[in-house]
Amino acid sequence: MAGWLLASTDANQDEDENRRCIFENALIEINHLFRMAEELPFVGFDPYAFEYDPLWIPESSQLAHTAIADEGHEHDRAIAFLVQCHRHQGRYTVPSENSFKYRDEFFTSCAETAGFTVMKRWEHHRKPMRLFSLASEAERLL
Repeated sequence: MAGWLLASTDANQDEDENRRCIFENALIEINHLFRMAEELPFVGFDPYAFEYDPLWIPESSQLAHTAIADEGHEHDRAIAFLVQCHRHQGRYTVPSENSFKYRDEFFTSCAETAGFTVMKRWEHHRKPMRLFSLASEAERLL
């Protein structure tokens, strides 16, 4: 199958800047906890007990969106039942999603492995945002 694909990426590798940008929308990142409290039959589940705490993992260019709460709240059973969470030193860490900040070389390598060729790359003049025009194998032959 032949075709074109337009893909955008964020290549920002600066941990402090990534965390700062995400903290501006922290309530959006933990909105699912408030939805759980409202819509699921849990008694005593308190979404306000959680703090948003993004974790930068440079090896994978990953910003992991997590919420953390202390143990001992009435929500212990509810949160353990509903989501896969990690308990460490008396605290819950609840993963919600991940943001990957791909370096250009890595994204290009993935695209090529999937059978695409980068035909053109545009770069934002002030931010590490990229736009890639990709062509599939058959389109390159035309």
